[in-house]
Amino acid sequence: MKTGIVYFIGAGPGDPDLITLKGLAYLKKADVVLTDQLAHPHLLATCSSKTTIIHVGKKKGHHSNTQEDINAQLLEHAQAGKTVVRLKGGDPFVFGRLGEEMEWLTKHRIRYSVIPGVSSAIAGPGYAGIPLTHRQKSRSVTFITGTQIQGKTPTEIPKTDTLVCLMGYHQLPTLIPLLLASNGYTNTTPIAIISKSTYPDQKTLKGTLGSIIKEVEKHPLPTPVLLVIGDVVECAKTCAWFKQAAFTKRIILCRQAINTDRWVKPLQEQQYDVIHAPIIETQFNSQHTITKTDLKDCDYLIFTSSQAVIFFMKALLELHGDSRLLAHLTLVSLGPNVTKTLADYALKPDIQAKEPSQVGVLQALPPTLTGKTILYPTSNEADTALYEGTKKAGATIKQIPLYKTVARSCDYLSINETDCVVVFSASAVKRYSIHKHWPKTCTMIALGKQTETALKKAGFKHIKVLTEPTPNALLELLSKQPSSN
Repeated sequence: MKTGIVYFIGAGPGDPDLITLKGLAYLKKADVVLTDQLAHPHLLATCSSKTTIIHVGKKKGHHSNTQEDINAQLLEHAQAGKTVVRLKGGDPFVFGRLGEEMEWLTKHRIRYSVIPGVSSAIAGPGYAGIPLTHRQKSRSVTFITGTQIQGKTPTEIPKTDTLVCLMGYHQLPTLIPLLLASNGYTNTTPIAIISKSTYPDQKTLKGTLGSIIKEVEKHPLPTPVLLVIGDVVECAKTCAWFKQAAFTKRIILCRQAINTDRWVKPLQEQQYDVIHAPIIETQFNSQHTITKTDLKDCDYLIFTSSQAVIFFMKALLELHGDSRLLAHLTLVSLGPNVTKTLADYALKPDIQAKEPSQVGVLQALPPTLTGKTILYPTSNEADTALYEGTKKAGATIKQIPLYKTVARSCDYLSINETDCVVVFSASAVKRYSIHKHWPKTCTMIALGKQTETALKKAGFKHIKVLTEPTPNALLELLSKQPSSN
């Protein structure tokens, strides 16, 4: 068996968009991902549904994985011929133990490659308006870690104009006396403590070496935290540009991967912390298909989802046909989302429902359909309202399950009670409930009445419904939610 390869990828400091394009491309190719605690979980949604995701991160008080454990897993999966990604927060070269892991793989003759990332040591101060170098204030920068090898304590701090300390928040009582004993540092030396670099809720606490411990006691900050010491901290008074988001709860999007960016990007642009949870996946149902006779004999072609459009066009291509086979049909769209997907194939519906639901489609159709035949491509879990309604109106309806919805594990993701969870379908409700460690006490936002009904049946209590299934409607609803600040 051919030995696999390990890619060390820097995930960036927090904001998932700060990963490099190369890092994202190789993450999508991974068979196995060993991810740190600090890598943003939204990045893991880009992995294949067949990718094995393993959390190996270390968090203060929760060191469930030793470095030896991680080394052993890297070796095991690479020797099995897998493409392995070691996903590390920030840049893997900056206090990320990359050197130890590279030495281990070299010793065992495992191929590896390094894809650097944006370090929080640089991005955090940058977001806080603190330049690490400045022609009048700082000509040198030093990066240190506040943690030490077990059994050893720091004895001195290097002399530098600007000092950046990672993992030093809980060591402040030890670090400050060392700083004051170093050349050039006094009780009035400025210090900034930056929490959750580049996240929407990034916070900066400023003070001096003489005052900062009391400030921290009054205003404790959530980790991860870094420290910046030196005169450049004063630049934040005039250069701070990043404003903490007014709404700091996380938004969890429970939906399939198709067209996800259409929802993610508008939320990110408004400074929401967004995580895609791809708990379902749609697949072409090869056991069912359409024929040219189906198309020839039908009068109406109804689409109630974007996926139905996509899989119908796939089936049409497998017939060696194209849109000319649809010229005689009346095309019916559930709503704007479906209409947009039709436009991607240069198709325009003759009828679009005013209310984006199966009931809305029924209301948009003629009240009498006697003698008419309807082709309805859908999923294996489609609701029966449209089928029963058109049949009652006298139509012959051919409901063909062209695609099926299957579960996809998101066990790697922890959802908090304070998160807002957006659920896009009744199928997604079923899959959410499979993840037993996810709470049912979150604010659940449903796309449509059918999804709302499924949430109520599943025992969810805090449910809100979008007025229409669009990102703008979601943004409007979220703007009315109370902040977690």
